[in-house]
Amino acid sequence: FPTRRSSDLFRIEETMKREILRLSGPIILQNMIVYLVMALENIIIAKISDPAFAALTLAAQVYTAMSLITCGISGGGNILLSKYIGAGDFFKVRLTVRYELFITFAIPGAAALFCAVAPEKVMGLLTEHEELIYLGGGYLRLMGPAWLFAVISLILTQLLRVLGKPKIPARIAAFEMLAELVSTAAIVFLTSAQVEEKLLWISVAFLSMRLLELSALLFFAMRELNALGKAGSGASGFAGEFCKIVLPVPANELFWAVGTSVLAGIIGRQSQRTISAYGICMTAESLAGVVMSGLDLSGSMVLGKNLSAGRERVLDAKNAMRRLALEGGGAEIVLLAAMALLAPYIYPGLDPEIHSLCRWLILIDAAIELFKAVQNMNMTGILRAMGDVRFCFVTDFVFQWLYAIPLTWLCL
Repeated sequence: FPTRRSSDLFRIEETMKREILRLSGPIILQNMIVYLVMALENIIIAKISDPAFAALTLAAQVYTAMSLITCGISGGGNILLSKYIGAGDFFKVRLTVRYELFITFAIPGAAALFCAVAPEKVMGLLTEHEELIYLGGGYLRLMGPAWLFAVISLILTQLLRVLGKPKIPARIAAFEMLAELVSTAAIVFLTSAQVEEKLLWISVAFLSMRLLELSALLFFAMRELNALGKAGSGASGFAGEFCKIVLPVPANELFWAVGTSVLAGIIGRQSQRTISAYGICMTAESLAGVVMSGLDLSGSMVLGKNLSAGRERVLDAKNAMRRLALEGGGAEIVLLAAMALLAPYIYPGLDPEIHSLCRWLILIDAAIELFKAVQNMNMTGILRAMGDVRFCFVTDFVFQWLYAIPLTWLCL
């Protein structure tokens, strides 16, 4: 751009970068709290027994699938929400939220119902070990509805973030997760119940906390929506735009979620030590991944709000996002390397073979983390925000279903 000096370009990119970091700070903090508490809960549950830990590792794959689909719904919705908020079309902001909630009740809601009605069948899809099916089935019966509350809360959390209120869901999540952690520790260490009874009480506590979180988020989300007013252009053409821009994203995440469950099912056919090591690795990956997930989401929001400002502003945002991807990926490598070293001390009661396998899995994950960071920023941060959801769908489908899953099955 001949009219803009390189110093001006750098200054504009730095401004964009600061805006993305300002929005991503509370998001990263909230996600870090959530995954730290989940990691601590895993450590506490590992104190019950190795089979209980392995059973919950597999059962958690159901929530992983539900949350991936919901992240797709909210991620696609964020594209439209950012666009409509930037244009002042608040009527369509409300319509977007309604459509998001409807799809959430339809798809993750069906999974939650299946968990509540036939939890043993769900566990049977993930493993052949009868003890794990028994322990995980009792846990899933209440966790299915609890996870539905959790994914609805995720939709409302994303809404508040796009509305510029990321600190509200961060504070609610911090309180809810702390209460959940305390209750889990009390059930495990202060009661003398049997293993299955402890898992039942843990699921009851989780269900109660998720219901409280949903109630608080619903209150604040309604308050912020009412403050926007009802100005807008009406519903004309909205359904077509929603289907074109938003629906491919949850469809993409649905295939990804099913693929993740298939991978978990393949691993669930291995030894209980392999399952436990896989669970620890997934926890470490989730903890490290909060950095890029926050940057991806904030970057897409900033880019979406600048789409109407012209090509130069879009390129400025894109360049800032790619620089942040490299920096964020480097930070995640450091986090994963630290977790590989600390895992034996964090989970001291587990078999040494579990620690050895877990260390290798985490180090392999660290080796590819920078590539994942750049890929995720390009795919979920840039391409989706600009509406090119079809390319993301095809690429994800090809590399997961035609490469990763067959190769994993062959190797194992």
